[in-house]
Amino acid sequence: MYADAAFNISFQPRGARRRAAAAFENAYWRGLLDRFWAKLTGHAHRLLTLPARLGEQHFIGAQAVAVDRIRGTENRSDDFDADFHPLTLTSRDRWVSVFTAWSKGAALPPVELVKVRDAYFVRDGHHRISVARALGRDYVDAIVVEA
Repeated sequence: MYADAAFNISFQPRGARRRAAAAFENAYWRGLLDRFWAKLTGHAHRLLTLPARLGEQHFIGAQAVAVDRIRGTENRSDDFDADFHPLTLTSRDRWVSVFTAWSKGAALPPVELVKVRDAYFVRDGHHRISVARALGRDYVDAIVVEA
């Protein structure tokens, strides 16, 4: 019995990474299909881009933010679609690492968001948002500034 327990433990990380890699492939292909459909229908499916001139920003603080209210990015609109599906294979390793960490119960740093009216834009944490959506999380921990 001891040998079986050791065997199962040794393969657990590979299983977690395998699940994470499969989840990435699913999200990546979903993003490509959404992009293709958007071109066919003429409807944009891109992340909103944070306006260049925001004026003064002030710190709101740490809070839980509903994932569905995060609608844009400061600078990564070519890397993720409007649903935060990854659009490039270059993000695969980072995405899989975040997915694996969260699947194991690890605490990750909060994402950094900019609030503009009722929408949030990602300053830092795109992969965490993408993985949160893939995992079906409703909220993410965030550090928020308002513009």
